[in-house]
Amino acid sequence: MEPLVLLDTNVIIARCLDPGMDPKGRLAEGVLTTLSDESLVPYITESVRREFEVKMHHRVGQILDILRRFSLEPPPAPNREQSSLQAMENLFARLRSDAPDSASALQVLENRLVKTVGSWVAVTKESWGGLLGSVAVETTGLLAEIQKRFDTSGIMVIRTPSKVELERFRPFVPRKDLEHVALASSLARQRTCKVIFVTLESPLHAVRDQIAAADPDLVVTTPAYLRNQIERLRALPA
Repeated sequence: MEPLVLLDTNVIIARCLDPGMDPKGRLAEGVLTTLSDESLVPYITESVRREFEVKMHHRVGQILDILRRFSLEPPPAPNREQSSLQAMENLFARLRSDAPDSASALQVLENRLVKTVGSWVAVTKESWGGLLGSVAVETTGLLAEIQKRFDTSGIMVIRTPSKVELERFRPFVPRKDLEHVALASSLARQRTCKVIFVTLESPLHAVRDQIAAADPDLVVTTPAYLRNQIERLRALPA
């Protein structure tokens, strides 16, 4: 039996931010590699696509808003003993404090910018403004890069079924994941197939057995077990 594979929002965020940046990104990249090896199309529901776009624009836009606010504040007092690199470290510490939801995007930005900032250049009013400008330009570019990665990933958006049943999952599935799970279940019923829902670090892991009990055709798994789940479901009688 050929399964339908759906990706959670956290998988495509990790894949599209920077797949080589951290373990999550590499895991997400591995999901697409596995599906390519198995000749399966990576799908997302319309609810996941919507959540992905909202989260990315919010997180990246939040960084730009904070940078604009910083640019209106008095610059740090000139400090001949502090390097530009130290100033950038302090700047990103403030950004992480003010934008905790944007930690992954900030990690990508900081990793790139640290390679371009001189280690022993003294901080001045002008260099502080230049630093803020550099982070803003890189942030704007990152959003375009994220969209390009998504557009070229081969991930397809699957149409929402006409009938979606939320109530059977409501007692145990977290609210933010409820629509995703209900859509996956409805697609399994509509297409008469098994559906694999691949997710990273999600409360769904804790309720995967309850989800399976409510709908035996829906399998929640992680990237580590994806290939095994595909083989197992393919071995089932049609």
